[in-house]
Amino acid sequence: MIIFFSFSIFIAVRSLVLAYKNHHQISFLRTLATKKSEYVLIIDSSIPAAFTGGLIKPSCFVSSGLIEQLNSDDIEIIIQHELAHLHYADPLKKWIFSFFAAYFTPNVNKILKSMMAISMEQAADSFFVKSQQQAHNVASTLVRFTRLAAKYSIHKQYKSELLVHFCRQSIEQRVLQLLSDTQFKPFPMKVVFLGVILLAVISTTSVDSLHHAIETLFNH
Repeated sequence: MIIFFSFSIFIAVRSLVLAYKNHHQISFLRTLATKKSEYVLIIDSSIPAAFTGGLIKPSCFVSSGLIEQLNSDDIEIIIQHELAHLHYADPLKKWIFSFFAAYFTPNVNKILKSMMAISMEQAADSFFVKSQQQAHNVASTLVRFTRLAAKYSIHKQYKSELLVHFCRQSIEQRVLQLLSDTQFKPFPMKVVFLGVILLAVISTTSVDSLHHAIETLFNH
């Protein structure tokens, strides 16, 4: 139990440090950006980028390089996508989820985070889609942005596991979902989120039982 609680304290401290760094990162980016609307900020950078960040009051960031290299329809789709992340409070969910996922082995942790990220992106892709044509437009924008972003390296200011980027997760799977003639719901993010929490709680409560079982085995 001592080991478990020590590990839990370590995870909590690490999560708080990550949140603290993220807060300063977002604050710094806001000082550099110009306001396009209440929730959308433009960053003066030649690197094409679009992401949402901020745990308490998230903002959507779009780089000037992206605006210059894509057409207005693409930019509107990207902004709507990022506003969906803001609506769902995805940066905060990523932070909470990463805390519980840390209780698992590195391989399982990576898989769980990947599933969560895919679910978030699919939900954001579909948030404003009302017709199959709109879905095709979003898919086309996703492909164009991915091709454009492949020519650049991500700036260190835009790197953080708590930032939700437009084209960083499972592009092929997202495009296939959008182009599918049969409308289906994105991977159930709530199921993944609650499942990880439940498994973490079960693991926590089973530690003492396992300890007593081993103690009983050796005593007899």
